[in-house]
Amino acid sequence: MKRNRKFFASVIFVFAVAVAFAGIEIRKHGREKAEEKVSKVAFVECGEKNPVIRLDMGEATMAEAIRKSEEEYIEESDCIVKGEVQEIQYCEYLGTPWRRLSVRVRDVIKGNVRKGEVLAVYLIGGYLSSKEYYSYYLDEKVPAGKEDTLYQMEMRPQESIAEEDDTEIYLLKRASKESPFESSAYESVGGYEMEYLYDEQRREYKQYREGGKEKYWKEEGLYRKLDK
Repeated sequence: MKRNRKFFASVIFVFAVAVAFAGIEIRKHGREKAEEKVSKVAFVECGEKNPVIRLDMGEATMAEAIRKSEEEYIEESDCIVKGEVQEIQYCEYLGTPWRRLSVRVRDVIKGNVRKGEVLAVYLIGGYLSSKEYYSYYLDEKVPAGKEDTLYQMEMRPQESIAEEDDTEIYLLKRASKESPFESSAYESVGGYEMEYLYDEQRREYKQYREGGKEKYWKEEGLYRKLDK
């Protein structure tokens, strides 16, 4: 029991740090072009051979201290785009799982990106390899038979997470110098919860809200809200 408490405390701390990474402000707009920074993340292979253990993180209350209002996130964003998810890759960095989405821009609500451009977008959540999980959280070697096991950690329900070919609206900022991502990449301004996933059946966009409730938006109303 004590060990489990220690483990979940470690997970909460790591996720809090990860959300902080995603919430770091870019203070110098219009600064000189920096040298190209390569990604430090390690990609995680996912396939049929990989058993998955989902770790129940519950509500993402560890991010409470750095949560901001939607208005602040809109103001902080470098760009707001509607895009189609073309590819999803999973990666890990210092015990935190990330999704790397290749998003083709279908519409630009804010920012200096172009329709048709493909953006690399990093969002918190995904899979950790057994090596990363055991070394970072348990400080142990991977037991025999667990080498291919993946450990899934999510900040929101699975049904609120975009899959390939889905359409979603993103509030994004360029990857900061402090982040582990390539300098050409983008991050969600809130780390999670600031994406609007298009629901084909309802023909509306749904936004995950804390507590598991989802808010739905008609496109016209959502555009008015975001285009300020």
